Amino acid sequence: PERRVRVVFPSSSNGKSSLSISSVWAKLVYRTARGQAYDVAILIVDTQVMDPTLRSLKIADREAENGEPVVSAGYPFFSSTLPTITRGNISRASACMLQTTCCVQSGASGGPIVRATTGELLGMVVCNIITSRTLYPRLNMAVPMAAIKQSIGDYIKTQRVEALSALTNQEAAVCDAWNFHLPSKI
Repeated sequence: PERRVRVVFPSSSNGKSSLSISSVWAKLVYRTARGQAYDVAILIVDTQVMDPTLRSLKIADREAENGEPVVSAGYPFFSSTLPTITRGNISRASACMLQTTCCVQSGASGGPIVRATTGELLGMVVCNIITSRTLYPRLNMAVPMAAIKQSIGDYIKTQRVEALSALTNQEAAVCDAWNFHLPSKI
């Protein structure tokens, strides 16, 4: 059976400057299984029912670099009707993971990591660090768009869900990075 998810987003009120909240149903096309390196879900929203003033983000052509200024957006704790937007830097960029210093709270997963200078989409927030019941909101991880761009592009071209199977990354180095198994420096 088809799974649907309610997507909530800000919208303009009849073209006025004030914002209100709208929601639409989205079709859940794909999601990675629990325990996979990338925690990704792909949703399809009917653009005919969305606010026409919303614009899509361009996926970056150039990969993120260490120290690069970025912006994160999300809906922490699911309590806000408007997104929380924070600035930070890429503290570590690799082919399979971006770590940023943006303040990311629980509930912001799925939000974008955007290049501050161009507005291009660099990654998707998937988690922050929690240890011994302590949350570290300025240590968080994102899936780099460079790592998943090809699979999403293939799906858009073919409409075949099988194209998204590459999002279930089984490479040992990727799994180790996401499970925080750091390589020995000895």
